[in-house]
Amino acid sequence: MKYLNTKIIYLFIAILEGGVLMGNELIFSRIYGLSYGNSIDSWIKMLIFSIISLSLGYYLGGKIKRHRFYLLLIFGIAILYQIFLIEGSFYIFEKIATKSSDFFKITFIIYSIGIMAFLMGLVTPLLVNYLCNKTEVSRSFLAGMIYGSSTLGGVIITLLFGFMILPNQGLIVANNVLIAFLVLSFLLVFLNKIIVVR
Repeated sequence: MKYLNTKIIYLFIAILEGGVLMGNELIFSRIYGLSYGNSIDSWIKMLIFSIISLSLGYYLGGKIKRHRFYLLLIFGIAILYQIFLIEGSFYIFEKIATKSSDFFKITFIIYSIGIMAFLMGLVTPLLVNYLCNKTEVSRSFLAGMIYGSSTLGGVIITLLFGFMILPNQGLIVANNVLIAFLVLSFLLVFLNKIIVVR
């Protein structure tokens, strides 16, 4: 018996993390578009705050200690946040839908997209740091693998959500898929040394 390769597990977690990131953006761009439309102005605001939040997460994630406790903590917070995200977004949306001020639009974007982008941004450098201590592969190669896997997850979820889940199943099912991804990521980190290959 040997433990399942940590690198494979963490690459899979990176795919799930990228999926959560893009899935959230797709879900909440639809909610945002209900009142403010899907204009270039709307998309620019969403992309700017999403990228700023993600960049902050990348930066701070690189400074956090390598211990997997932090990965468990981040995924735990993300699970709880995602569970209440749809209801909270609709509540905020109802309060600000009639207000056209940029402040209210940005508040909605930060709550619905920015916070989760920040949390998922923390994950990626933590995965790189954790793997660098567990394998003898170069740091740059591991960073490329992790960030590439995350991007792949984002592309897969964009296709699935854009063409299948959101049009046919709706927002709640799409949100439940993201919750399942976060729970699976938490369990994979938690059970990493327990999963064995026969």
